[in-house]
Amino acid sequence: LVGCRLPFFAGRPLGEVCHVVQLALSQKRLLGYMSGNIVPMCRSIESARRRCAAMQRALPCVGKAGCGLRLATLEEVRGGLQDILSSARAAGPPGTVALSHVKRLFRARLGLELSETALGCGRMCELLQDPRFGDLCHVEKRGRVQFVVQRDSCTAVAADPHITGAPEAHGSRADARSRPAAPSCPTSPAGRSEAVDLQKPRGEDGCGEAPAPLAAPPAPLSAGAMALTGHVQRLL
Repeated sequence: LVGCRLPFFAGRPLGEVCHVVQLALSQKRLLGYMSGNIVPMCRSIESARRRCAAMQRALPCVGKAGCGLRLATLEEVRGGLQDILSSARAAGPPGTVALSHVKRLFRARLGLELSETALGCGRMCELLQDPRFGDLCHVEKRGRVQFVVQRDSCTAVAADPHITGAPEAHGSRADARSRPAAPSCPTSPAGRSEAVDLQKPRGEDGCGEAPAPLAAPPAPLSAGAMALTGHVQRLL
């Protein structure tokens, strides 16, 4: 970026340029990521996820594992998640699975593709914290990693007010006040690994797999620099 010799960065040291870019990525939300590159937010994978979630459509599948598999319905996601967590429970209750493993386990065990955007959510952690899954599991952050943790039957009744005739669990209000806040999803991309241990995360952010590229490749650097100019000028 410094090598592009943009006029509004003239005379600024590299450290200041890096700080401006970091502000544009984190606080101002002017920039995002696509295929490992920094791009304007409107062309980022996050923006694509939000658009697909609003239309309840899956992200385009380009060179991504799971291409050709049928999308799981809400009922299939609930049933498959229950089976996966019950299997993990054999290693010791409660059933716990790294969030980044969930999609892979759906492909391997159920032959289905789990798409959070097709179910109206931008990220996996948002989907599994949705009230539709409140009786099955919750997302818990341990260090820098997020895990899907199975709810026991008593907690599930208290967590799901839609269960007909379910009595209010004693102390549920106090438990709700003391329960830690649900973890948020990081926005920066993370590395991936091919570990198969259910307790070992595949990525540092724990919010599912690394985003798949869309069909349209990013523009050349010169065009990207031109698009970036207007955004950074507003920031400065």
